[in-house]
Amino acid sequence: MNHKPMVIISAIFVLLHAIMEISGLFFLFIPPGAYESPRFYLEWLNKNVALSILIGVSAGLIRLTTFIGLLKNKLWAGKMVIYMSIITYASAPLYLPFGAVDVILTTPPFILMTILLNRGKKLSDSYPDNP
Repeated sequence: MNHKPMVIISAIFVLLHAIMEISGLFFLFIPPGAYESPRFYLEWLNKNVALSILIGVSAGLIRLTTFIGLLKNKLWAGKMVIYMSIITYASAPLYLPFGAVDVILTTPPFILMTILLNRGKKLSDSYPDNP
């Protein structure tokens, strides 16, 4: 299978995820009380919504950089997709209910990049031969 469609599909999902996370920045400029604050599962996040938004924006900027790297067919970008997906899977329960959307957007690129970066390799290649 040609790798180009896998990279393009992954890049689209990474871009959508980046836009979603960076768009949270606009909530920092809306006066308090003008919108209903999001409710997270963890009370600490409810008390520190601005910090939660900034964490999301920084992750969005990393994803935007990764998107550009994917368009340029850079290996580091493929690895970054995997790293960011693992971080997203680990932190998603902390950001429920919003973490569910993160998992939905990070799963297709994670699967595609894992397949692409490990093409032609077999599990048996990782194990020494038994005498």
